[in-house]
Amino acid sequence: MAKKHAERTHDQWSASATERNWLCPGNIALAMDTVQMPESRAAAWGTACHQIAERLLKGETVELGDMIETERFVFPVDEEFLNVAGIYVGYIRKRCEQGFDLYAVEQKFDLTSLLDAGGVEAGGTVDAMLYNPNTETLEVVDMKTGKGKYVEAKGNPQERFYALGGLLDMDMDPTPVSTVITTIVQPRYQGGEPIRSETLDIVELMDWTIDLGEKMRTATAALKLYGDVKESAIRLEAWVDMYLNPGEVQCPFCPAAGSCPALRRNALAIVGAYEDDGGTHFKSNRFEDNTIEGVEADLDMLDQIESWIRERRALAHEMAAQGMKFDHHVLVEKIGNRKFRLKDEELVGEIRKRIAVSDEQLFDTRVKSPAGLERSVGKGTVEFFLGDLIERPITGTDLIRSTHTTRTAAQTLTDFLVDIPVETYDGPSK
Repeated sequence: MAKKHAERTHDQWSASATERNWLCPGNIALAMDTVQMPESRAAAWGTACHQIAERLLKGETVELGDMIETERFVFPVDEEFLNVAGIYVGYIRKRCEQGFDLYAVEQKFDLTSLLDAGGVEAGGTVDAMLYNPNTETLEVVDMKTGKGKYVEAKGNPQERFYALGGLLDMDMDPTPVSTVITTIVQPRYQGGEPIRSETLDIVELMDWTIDLGEKMRTATAALKLYGDVKESAIRLEAWVDMYLNPGEVQCPFCPAAGSCPALRRNALAIVGAYEDDGGTHFKSNRFEDNTIEGVEADLDMLDQIESWIRERRALAHEMAAQGMKFDHHVLVEKIGNRKFRLKDEELVGEIRKRIAVSDEQLFDTRVKSPAGLERSVGKGTVEFFLGDLIERPITGTDLIRSTHTTRTAAQTLTDFLVDIPVETYDGPSK
């Protein structure tokens, strides 16, 4: 039977939303007035992994094949779950050997009254809290299960929010704290160290808390005013200018992105949309715009357009899934790849009865890829024993922002020609 733990609920101003709310204080108001998206599989995987880690830290047994249930999904415990949770739990146990006590696991906290938020609920859940009485150090540890984006520890608003929540809980127990460490454990990201930390003294954290309180009061003002202006196009436009601030940091995980008027306005402005009696049109593409500078200027803005398109489609899909009817869009079933209905043992016999087929035609015996083998025996085992047998072939090129990668720029034809001494290059052969 699947085992389901208490849900990790989110306040309006949760730790994970701190940076988004800080940069775009009006998104809380928008989120209350939009269709709520269901739990994604990636988020559910993270929730399940947290449940496994919590059970391990509490001394419970977790075995391969155990079923873990979240809001919408059920996962069998596999090697990847145990590997990710194991690295996180292993770090905490190592810290306990270094003089820290495991103070709390999955510790909920509420900062609403402390920060005088004035109506915005603020709080969250710390994955693990450690305390060293000899150095008067509180450490909050956050397990990240994402593998697509590196999460920096230094200056991270989410981690500082956790530190503040953990410190508040320590204040309830008269225990002195002079230093706070925030630690991120992100085992699945392949491009950097899986564990990194930031160390703060209490004065630094309190200075940051003052700024946090001001940002929360701005979000509260936006929330209170939104109800009065949302029915008036002119007043709403002024509210949008004051409280909404789309950007590549705050938009990707915003629950209101699909219904955000600022994101929509920016996207339409970028593509040169205009309206007349015939409807909405886009400016024509002119040859003089296709300079290096003109094309790169468009590339810099495409992320915003693509973000809006993706979020808008997701919103429309969820509206349709909840029974709302569009005039010329309809929800249809997705058709997956074909598969046989029978189990393998029964299927082989049935196939052989109906058609003449050899073992080579019937069975796939190719060696698994490195990723497939990792799923079978564990990532660490493959890296340690087979690392020298693995290569990452270059299969083409991608054009991405230079500030978003550490990869070496690909050599182009122009680069190739530049590298050839002039006196030896006579052009293409006749």
